[in-house]
Amino acid sequence: DEGGDELSFRVASGRGASQVIGVRMQRGQGIAGWVLEHEEPLFVSDVRADERFFPEIDERLGFKTRALACVPIRVQDRTIGVLEAINPRREALAPEHVELLMGIAGLAGTAIAHAQLFEETQTARQRYASLFEDSIDTILITDLEGVVTDANRRAESFLGLERETLLGRKIETLHEADQEKLPARFDNLELGETLSYDSRAIHRSGRLLPVEVHVKRIAIGSSSFLQWILRDISERLELAELRTDLTSMIFHDLRSPLGNIISSLDVLQATLSPVDETIQSVLSIAMRSSRRASRLVESLLDLNRLESERAVLTKTRASIGALIVEAVEEIHPTAEAKGQLLRMNLSPGLPTIEMDEDMIRRVLINLLENAVKYTRSGDQIAVAAARRDGEILVSVRDSGPGIPEEDRERIFDKFTRVTRDSRPKGIGLGLAFCRLAVEAHGGRIWVESQEGQGSTFHFTLPI
Repeated sequence: DEGGDELSFRVASGRGASQVIGVRMQRGQGIAGWVLEHEEPLFVSDVRADERFFPEIDERLGFKTRALACVPIRVQDRTIGVLEAINPRREALAPEHVELLMGIAGLAGTAIAHAQLFEETQTARQRYASLFEDSIDTILITDLEGVVTDANRRAESFLGLERETLLGRKIETLHEADQEKLPARFDNLELGETLSYDSRAIHRSGRLLPVEVHVKRIAIGSSSFLQWILRDISERLELAELRTDLTSMIFHDLRSPLGNIISSLDVLQATLSPVDETIQSVLSIAMRSSRRASRLVESLLDLNRLESERAVLTKTRASIGALIVEAVEEIHPTAEAKGQLLRMNLSPGLPTIEMDEDMIRRVLINLLENAVKYTRSGDQIAVAAARRDGEILVSVRDSGPGIPEEDRERIFDKFTRVTRDSRPKGIGLGLAFCRLAVEAHGGRIWVESQEGQGSTFHFTLPI
């Protein structure tokens, strides 16, 4: 059998043949098992005198075996079974008949191998056909000239064309091909190579449907073809547009009220007596919270602008050192309330650089707020800046629980929240904003971390 642990009678002819088919015995049992193990022919004129004989099958079937000729069935260098002649006439054991039996076993091995190969091929073909036809994506097969030779059911429903109409069509008539991504000639595409790009499929009605295209050169038999997968991304784009609209709505609906709150708090702080420490403390807390909410709203808008490359940076030449001091002063009351110590290590003589001050200030505050959020009470947070190879390197180090290795890249993705202690915190926008803002300035941002030993966020800005 396939597992190789048992022998079973698959084919038989002659008296009692129907009874023996399907009977099984353990590998190594009986004369058949010995031949399979030793890969040698065996001829026994009196099986009762041979200790290798396994009489239980005779007893089970009510059959009497007297003599036995058994030869291995081989395919290439592997023995896959045995061929038995039960109770042959004595003259059948002559050398020439033995050679004949060996020849029959050889033919049987070839036939079995071909049958197995055919079965495997049929199974693979059926599996591919099932995956091809039942795929939720549009799949088109073309020759190397880009002429459609096959299409699945999804292609018919998605493009509004019957299979017979699709066959023979050029792939360029079914979607907007990306001439920059695709080679000038399809046969220049390497076997197994995959190209991907966003495009629009052309429906029979003329509607343009947003799709993600994956094209791959494949081999079917001795011929090469191209497999085109067109994945409908209309829902994904609608969701992105909805998210953009929602973000814009939140920004415009919150920006003005927050501005009014902050202005009112400024007036109150200037008007009320500075002697009343309790009132001044409450006003300070309200002011910090309002400014934090305002930064979040600004970051939401900037995220959308940066992602769509519509952001306009208001760059001026300014001191990164002074900006770090401002950010630390902004965060200091929150850190102090948690019993944390903020330390700065700024290299002397840091040059001024071209940057959008407001944007980089929010990057620094985001990183510092993260550090405060995850650092334990009584521990310290370190901020450093130094000149290095034509750029400024800024680092913010905390003593929190650290970030698992598998999460260190994705924490900079939008709406990604990583559990660093008991539960995830925030809405997953701060680090995404930091990445886009730093990259918009031509810099890089990354994190170094060990679980249980804190994290250090670094970013660079060109001088």
